[in-house]
Amino acid sequence: MVLSLLHFIFLHEHGSTNPLGINMANDMCVFIPYYLIKDVYFLIFISIFMGILLFIVPDVFSHPDNYNHANFLVTPNHIIPE
Repeated sequence: MVLSLLHFIFLHEHGSTNPLGINMANDMCVFIPYYLIKDVYFLIFISIFMGILLFIVPDVFSHPDNYNHANFLVTPNHIIPE
């Protein structure tokens, strides 16, 4: 985490494609209104999707054999005793 922060501070101080260090503040794209809104929409979509999977249809990816009642007196057919 610290290395990522140092990378961000030192390499992107003047811009990663600006080796001369010229101030290019008027050519930069603003992060806040565009990418932040896009990321918030994605976070809301993933939260709704995961909420539906967890609370409404939690067994959608489950195997049907998990719903059979177990009989502890009978060995299943796929297990061969030695």
